[in-house]
Amino acid sequence: MTFHPNWAAKAAALLLAILAGGAVLAHEHAVGITAERMQRMKDMASHMKSLGEMLEGRTAYDPAKAREDAMALHANCHMVAGEFPEGAQDHHSRASPAIWEQPEKFRAQVENLQRVVGELVTATTSEQRDGVRPRFVDVGRACTSCHETFRLPDTD
Repeated sequence: MTFHPNWAAKAAALLLAILAGGAVLAHEHAVGITAERMQRMKDMASHMKSLGEMLEGRTAYDPAKAREDAMALHANCHMVAGEFPEGAQDHHSRASPAIWEQPEKFRAQVENLQRVVGELVTATTSEQRDGVRPRFVDVGRACTSCHETFRLPDTD
């Protein structure tokens, strides 16, 4: 697989735009598990941004920081799985009703995210940036895939 050096930065920027779009206004009024889940997604976007900047070369690649970001993503993606209980639909959130209408499909998306983030964590143990890049791209694709089906469009 040929990896274009700007792809990591573009993937991170796209993911941040997807995650951040409209989130500021929604966060102001969200409460409970909805607010927690929205904050968790924001945290994940921050770690993806940090990794993307290192992989693109906009910041120095720091193997310890890359591992820290990957481990934070790992912890968050496992926690987010439990933050969509039945009845947790909130108009302040962009979570699609499809989450609760298609729980098996949503669970499969979450499990895929957990798998690819686990592979990212493993890749960060090598301390080689080139080994981390493809796993980072896989994580970005998993996020985008889930958001395409299970996240409502930004109406702002």
